[in-house]
Amino acid sequence: MAIQDSSSETQRQRPATSDRHESTSTISETARRAGGEASKITQDAQKKATAFLEGQKAVAADHLEGLSQPLHEAVDRLREKSPGLVSDYAQRAVDGLDTVTAALRDSSPNSMVRTVEDFARRQPAVFVAGSVAAGFVLARFLRSSSRASRAGEIGAGGQYASGYRAAHETHVEKEPR
Repeated sequence: MAIQDSSSETQRQRPATSDRHESTSTISETARRAGGEASKITQDAQKKATAFLEGQKAVAADHLEGLSQPLHEAVDRLREKSPGLVSDYAQRAVDGLDTVTAALRDSSPNSMVRTVEDFARRQPAVFVAGSVAAGFVLARFLRSSSRASRAGEIGAGGQYASGYRAAHETHVEKEPR
């Protein structure tokens, strides 16, 4: 009788082991598919981010190039009026701007990030100081852009209102004095 009990226990354990094996393989398959989908989503996001950065990089390079031309002209006028150390520094600064513009046009976003990371590791104090300075410049730019936008709205309303008054005054007869 003990033999029968032992074989019936083995039979009961086999289906349980088989069910666990099927569950494990189903979970493994689901995890594999989810990992594949996550990988595809990540690759798509990276492609979109790279395309976006490439576009923004071109816009930034165009803006810097537009800024560079008048600065070159100003440095040339400065050099004519006052050759010397100040004009040399100004020329170096404009040349540096040209270098940054060329780097923006010629570098991939990934290589630019690596370059910035390398610079931050080599010159952490300069990197932090430059980041703070860039933050101040960006804040001032955004603040002035916001003011200009509000001034344009107020000016547009003021023009409309004064135009309305002018039109209204032409239709209203003035009383003789």
